[in-house]
Amino acid sequence: MHIIQPPLFDFEAFIGTKSNDRLVMVLEALNAEKLIGTLERERWTGRKGYPVRGMWSALIAGVVYQCRSIAEVVRLLERDRETRTVCGFSKDTIPSDDALGKFLSKLARHEELLEECFAGLVEQLRQLLPEFGAKLAVDSTDIKMHHSSTNGSF
Repeated sequence: MHIIQPPLFDFEAFIGTKSNDRLVMVLEALNAEKLIGTLERERWTGRKGYPVRGMWSALIAGVVYQCRSIAEVVRLLERDRETRTVCGFSKDTIPSDDALGKFLSKLARHEELLEECFAGLVEQLRQLLPEFGAKLAVDSTDIKMHHSSTNGSF
């Protein structure tokens, strides 16, 4: 008779796999505290909802992992436990694509604070790389487009 022994611990957690190092580095490099604080102060009434920091982290994860839609970000959170944990969600508290879309709309209303986050990144790069941005190269090659439509529309 063959008996399978269940594992005593989660092997991946034990050896400390770090598949989200890139996401953690981006989240740590982005100084979004002012933006997050502003968004948290805006929601002092009404239903508690999802944590602002978690929603921010989920959207940044979508960028880092090249998700093409909000729905794809939700699927990433559903299938990847480590990404979900980095963003601060459990399997039972994953935001819907509608909730992430509304959060993205709130972010868009704070364009100046978003610009500050990214300007801070650029400044950090300038400190690390003094020649950063000193030269700019542009490819001005014409791109010929071909389409097979008979009426000229795409």
